[in-house]
Amino acid sequence: MEAKYGQIAENARINQAIYDCFIYLNEKEQGKFVKKFKKIPHQQIQVMHTFSELILGAYLAANDMRVEHERQIDGKTPDWSILDSALNVVAIVEMVYHHLDSGTEENICSQRQLGKSVIGYWPNSNDPNFLRLYSQIQEKASKYKTIITKIKIPLVVAVFMDFLSGVDVQETINCLTEGDDSLFKLYPDLSGVIHFEEANRGSYQFSYIENPFALRKIGIPSGCFA
Repeated sequence: MEAKYGQIAENARINQAIYDCFIYLNEKEQGKFVKKFKKIPHQQIQVMHTFSELILGAYLAANDMRVEHERQIDGKTPDWSILDSALNVVAIVEMVYHHLDSGTEENICSQRQLGKSVIGYWPNSNDPNFLRLYSQIQEKASKYKTIITKIKIPLVVAVFMDFLSGVDVQETINCLTEGDDSLFKLYPDLSGVIHFEEANRGSYQFSYIENPFALRKIGIPSGCFA
């Protein structure tokens, strides 16, 4: 796609990837992201959060889903709404960005400031039971429970895994399904969870984990997006 909006992100690789994602979105949705990128400070975490939202929407659109970013629904603006041919909302997809805990990030920063060429850390050493991931997904499920119950459509939570976090798909599945307080049992309004991460430079692996207790089902394909 021609760079019709000029330079959107300071990082050249991310800038190109933004335009690659725009291929799958209409001009209205493109414009929303151009405004968001230009409004936020170009610090890594803020840019990557918005960038991962864009990748998610482009992946859904690339799989023949009509999507809209931040549509107003009962006073809330989910990251993505999936629409039918009449532009009615038929599902909501809300995203969380899962990165290292603050303690581990501070440890890495300290090692960098000391000039270490090799930085060592243990992912999730401060959260071995993935309680932070559990609470992130739970927060989204709780936030949209009233709306989902009212309009009776599927809710999907997508989790983008920062590569430093070291959380794989099986660990996400365990977080969702293990124990008497498993999220899937507690939240039957949560239709499923998308685990996605950068697999190789510029390509992203999506894995859809369906809730076996879901009140409403939706098929989200798993696959690679580049």
